[in-house]
Amino acid sequence: GILEVNWLTPYKRRQIEITGTDGIISVDYIEQSIDVYGKFAQDIDIKHEEPLKEELRSFLNAVVNGTEPEITGEDGLKALKMVIAATKSSREHKPISFDEIE
Repeated sequence: GILEVNWLTPYKRRQIEITGTDGIISVDYIEQSIDVYGKFAQDIDIKHEEPLKEELRSFLNAVVNGTEPEITGEDGLKALKMVIAATKSSREHKPISFDEIE
């Protein structure tokens, strides 16, 4: 895969594109859209919200009501492991399993 991250784009761009053997999933965080192309092409409806506001709402709701937040600490740990694995894979030029990340 290819991961490109930079702070040099001349305009605000927040996109992820995942390419697989049967198609492409394109996510645009600014437009709040998901497009699926290829064999499993489909329209995906998204609730349009301001992301930071929703993140804070979820966190405050969890604190006030003593409930689990929508995005848990475990979710955060998995995301961190993914970034560490991607970085290690790039440095070592080989696939890295999540099980290899402590």
